[in-house]
Amino acid sequence: MGLHRLWSLTKLFLKLSTFGVGGSHATIAMMNEEAVIRRKWLSSQQFAEGLALCEIVPGPSSTQMGIYIGYVFAGKLGGLLAGLCFIIPAFLIVVFLSWLYFSFQSLPQLEAILFGVFPVIMAIILAFCWNLRRDILNDYFAWLIAIIIVVINLFFQVSIFLQFLLAGLAGVWFYYFRNNSLDIKYFSFISLFYIGTYKHLVSVDFFAIPSFLGYVSLKDYLFNFTQLLVKTSVFSPTHFLKTINSPIVDKVILTEGLTISSFWGWERIETFFIPLSWFFLKTGSLTFGGALVIIPVLKLNVVDTFHWLTLTEFINGIALSQIAPGPVTLSSAFIGYKIAGVLGAATATTAVFLPSFVFIMIAAPFWLKLRDSRKIRSFMLGVTPAILGAITATALSLLIVTLSQSTPLESIMKGIMAIAALIALLRYKIPIWLLVVVGAIIKPLVTIFLTVLHL
Repeated sequence: MGLHRLWSLTKLFLKLSTFGVGGSHATIAMMNEEAVIRRKWLSSQQFAEGLALCEIVPGPSSTQMGIYIGYVFAGKLGGLLAGLCFIIPAFLIVVFLSWLYFSFQSLPQLEAILFGVFPVIMAIILAFCWNLRRDILNDYFAWLIAIIIVVINLFFQVSIFLQFLLAGLAGVWFYYFRNNSLDIKYFSFISLFYIGTYKHLVSVDFFAIPSFLGYVSLKDYLFNFTQLLVKTSVFSPTHFLKTINSPIVDKVILTEGLTISSFWGWERIETFFIPLSWFFLKTGSLTFGGALVIIPVLKLNVVDTFHWLTLTEFINGIALSQIAPGPVTLSSAFIGYKIAGVLGAATATTAVFLPSFVFIMIAAPFWLKLRDSRKIRSFMLGVTPAILGAITATALSLLIVTLSQSTPLESIMKGIMAIAALIALLRYKIPIWLLVVVGAIIKPLVTIFLTVLHL
């Protein structure tokens, strides 16, 4: 039975790594489709709780979600195997695309393929949110949290980590303290303790509230809470990472751009092995919020500080990682390839993903034990609708950007494709991989048909 489970995990995550295009949230949606809906390996509640854990700890959430599914389904070996199978095929694809790019200094012409893939990806994420809402949005308070998080993410810039923790606090108040008829000052104590702790992290000098155990008026509490949101809206782990300097990395900070390495990178790996390992290990260990935070962290360091890549190379590397399957964090392989070839790509990728394995392998056993606690479950009841709201906001914002960058006719076509894909997923349960393939070939087929027609 154990070998059968391991083989099932291997097949699934090799497939997801090969065909799981669209970034973190699209891949997580595919995991939900395959592991929850089709195979019943996890319940929707287990999946939502695992997703909450993966969003709270630093690192790429899609990779961590794969490790978590493997751990729940087949233990530690299952988690290790799922994570490796999810990373390796996508890594090889990114390395191949990196070789093409640095060999010919141009990206493949994939606009026709991506034309139909993007609407399908948006539909995949929205269908995932729609299916997950049945198990998460069970009362008006959960709906309220989800809606507030959608609005915050669409119109403001507030740390995603802060959003989830505050939503968890709200869940503890509503589902635990409120039900136990405890005085509001105890909830104020917990909230202010958290805000005070966060204050030290972001160096915000506004903690001018009366004693923890004393009475805190609603007006004072809301005023300071508002200040917290405003002043932490500009906070990013980018600033925190920038302050962590190391003599190891300082040795390879360049004044001019780095030339392109050979294919294997033997001539450079000795010089760059430790700096690459240290930098990407630090990035994987300290970056919250997934690709939206990792991208500016990488740009700040590898372009602006270290001068390992030019800005154009960096932008094209991010584009390649978006086109390729797997998490956007695999842009580390592109960066590593420029610096020290295949060996540099392997070094950077290993370092950036290693913390994810450590975090989930350590946290998952405690998480599965603690989730039966009423306090922890109350915290989770606040976090899970917040995660759903954040993912929904991401899908909507990406859809708006995708449609706004097209001509009116193309926008209409993409909108129709997104709606058709959404209906195919929700009503007819069409496999995700098939929809991605169909979306990829629609425009090339139409182009060929029109060309033949004109002949």
